[in-house]
Amino acid sequence: MDYINEIYKYLNKKFVKVIEGAEDWSTAVRASMKILVDNGCVEERYVDGAIETCRNMGPYIAIAPGIAIPHARPEDGAKEVCLCFLIVRNGVYFGSENDPVHLLIGFSSPDRVAHLTLIKELAGLLINYGPRILDLAKSSIDESYFINGVLNMLALNNT
Repeated sequence: MDYINEIYKYLNKKFVKVIEGAEDWSTAVRASMKILVDNGCVEERYVDGAIETCRNMGPYIAIAPGIAIPHARPEDGAKEVCLCFLIVRNGVYFGSENDPVHLLIGFSSPDRVAHLTLIKELAGLLINYGPRILDLAKSSIDESYFINGVLNMLALNNT
């Protein structure tokens, strides 16, 4: 699948984390953004920006059943384009029709343009595989299970 070239570099244990549960949506968003902080993609203040964005604009980040895409504005401390995957095995509630959310796909971009290729790839991935990726996230016992499952799914559909 040529439309997911950028996403491949984030399908590794540095950018994927599985947790059992989260106290609430802000705890889940914080956990997903911590992956970006730990990888040097964003400054610490980006985490608070992502939480404030959701608090001020509502649960619009829950874009599809079981899937949310937390993010903040570039000026909130984004250093580079990055993507991460947080799997919440027990799900978390955002107050959205798409609850419970099991997969948070966090991203960052240092400006309003740099991330467009990555977001286009992510949209293609979710359009073509969203329900299957969500099922995989729900059944993931650890990071390797999710990573290998997504890679295998893509490889099988690319032959």
